[in-house]
Amino acid sequence: MNYYQEAWNAYRKNFGTILLICLTFVFPLQLIFFFVINYFNLLFSLFFIPQLGQLFGFFFLTIGLCVAQIPFIKMAAQFSLEGEVRRSDCFQSLFENIFPVYVMSVLYSLLVLIGSLLLIVPGLLFLIWFATIPHVAVLENRRWWKGFKRAFAIGKEHFFKILGVFF
Repeated sequence: MNYYQEAWNAYRKNFGTILLICLTFVFPLQLIFFFVINYFNLLFSLFFIPQLGQLFGFFFLTIGLCVAQIPFIKMAAQFSLEGEVRRSDCFQSLFENIFPVYVMSVLYSLLVLIGSLLLIVPGLLFLIWFATIPHVAVLENRRWWKGFKRAFAIGKEHFFKILGVFF
């Protein structure tokens, strides 16, 4: 129960920072992905294969989810360790990590998409094993191949906990 109280306190104390991040970064990012996803949905619907448009939508939403987590991960880590949150550190972390997390999330999304096309189970396994890619990049400063290896180790070790969060 202590985790829930700590999360509520962090949310309540930093509501302004959360709102600022959402308005300046998350909302524009989601707006861009909204137009891109709808473009592909319309394009493939015109060719009578709307399922392919949904696959592109899933691909872009997975990338967007990974990238949008960056400032919130830094904010939660700061609050947990120091008890206070500095907005400048959240945005600095965003600018430092956005490109590596973006590239890693593109590879992650491709793995999940290809695994889902083969059968549902490989896609679900890839989704769980590599779900901590943004966390590893921001908190442990491990990027590229080292980040994938560390995310896989965490995903394998905490498989059922991550699966529970997804469900």
